[in-house]
Amino acid sequence: MHLDRVNERTFEKSVLILSGLSGAGKSQLAAAYVKSQLNQDPQREIFWINGRDKKAFETSIVQFHRDNQKSQISTQTQVAEDTDKQTSEAVDSFLEELNQPENTGWLMVLDDVTAWNEGGVFSTDSVDLSNYLDRISQGSILMTTNRQNWLIGHGNVLRVGGLDEAAAMGLLKSKLHGHYICDEGMLSPKRT
Repeated sequence: MHLDRVNERTFEKSVLILSGLSGAGKSQLAAAYVKSQLNQDPQREIFWINGRDKKAFETSIVQFHRDNQKSQISTQTQVAEDTDKQTSEAVDSFLEELNQPENTGWLMVLDDVTAWNEGGVFSTDSVDLSNYLDRISQGSILMTTNRQNWLIGHGNVLRVGGLDEAAAMGLLKSKLHGHYICDEGMLSPKRT
């Protein structure tokens, strides 16, 4: 409800963080929310961004910018300095577009925000990523992260707990797609 467009206040930013251990289902929960939003509001603009680190974040943004603006940014054939400048310009342009007064109601999913070093020490990539997010002044942002120390001061936090044993086994079996069989309570390779 926190991120639904009907609850969004114009020119205000809403942030919700799904926090939990790797494999707890944060990304799946975010994907289910996106699917429900598209069913309820097919016109809502939704961006799924890889938030692992600065490079992944920028690459996702450049892809959106390239698709929407027919940009000619090439990350493979240009000199690194030129590419960095064009990437920075594309990210700046994308963030400016998000902040336009007429551009409200969008949802950005920042998936897998894990750019923080162990022990709470910040990397330069994570600081830059946080600085990008601070430049967004409106819209809805849903983040998934397994980092607990990153959460201070970044929005509302919903902690996603681990699965119980039955649910974990069900999830494991659903992912195996018939490659393994259950043999006396143990999973073993399927013999052909």
